[in-house]
Amino acid sequence: MRKKRNTIWIAAMLTAAVLTGFSGCTEGEIPSLSSSDTAETTTASPEESAAESSTEETAETSAAETEAATETAETIPAPDETTEPAAETTSAETTTVPEAGADTSEYAAVAKTLFGALNYIDQIGSGNLPKDETDTIQTKKSGVTYERVIKTQFSSTADLKAYMTASLTQKMIDSRYAAILGTDQPLYIDANGGLYGRQYATSGGFTWIDPEQVTISSATDSSFTASMQYDNFGAADTLTVQIVLDNGLWKIDSMQ
Repeated sequence: MRKKRNTIWIAAMLTAAVLTGFSGCTEGEIPSLSSSDTAETTTASPEESAAESSTEETAETSAAETEAATETAETIPAPDETTEPAAETTSAETTTVPEAGADTSEYAAVAKTLFGALNYIDQIGSGNLPKDETDTIQTKKSGVTYERVIKTQFSSTADLKAYMTASLTQKMIDSRYAAILGTDQPLYIDANGGLYGRQYATSGGFTWIDPEQVTISSATDSSFTASMQYDNFGAADTLTVQIVLDNGLWKIDSMQ
């Protein structure tokens, strides 16, 4: 009986020892997982993996599109300023008188008057004004002899200039009749209170075949062309002039 009790006591002691050892191992030897260890071992869910994959693909697509746009911008040539269409410009409108069937009587009247003045000025430029051969002077500088101009409406060089500038533009005077007043030895000078002309005369002026027959063309409100026939040493020829509006007056600007 005593032996059996000892056996039971020994078994109880062994059981207690085993339980005590197991309890200590559980509390002291089982390692706890840190937050970093947990993060490393955590497996992403399928939804999170899909989101990350979509984000990466979107970023790669955006980068590709940006690179393509940059290459396109570099390859598109800049606009060439020299090839761009010029800005539309407008010019001042002029009232053109139709040539066919139009009433050009007003232009014709102006042209007839100017053709008459041109003929007279051409004679003046040839020294063909009447002079008094007994009333002469001689310039000291050049020794040129001048005779007094008589029986005309001109009593001074100012009168001559006024007559010419009323019918001819300055351009026309300078190109054809500058010798009348505009040189160092002009055809006419002022002396002794009157007008004197150089002592010589040449042929000049125009012999119009029909002073009433004039042809008008290219008529606008500021210019027109007029033509008239004249006798050119026995042959009929045509003189054409360009007439322009100059400071409110119609004047001959050129001739051919």
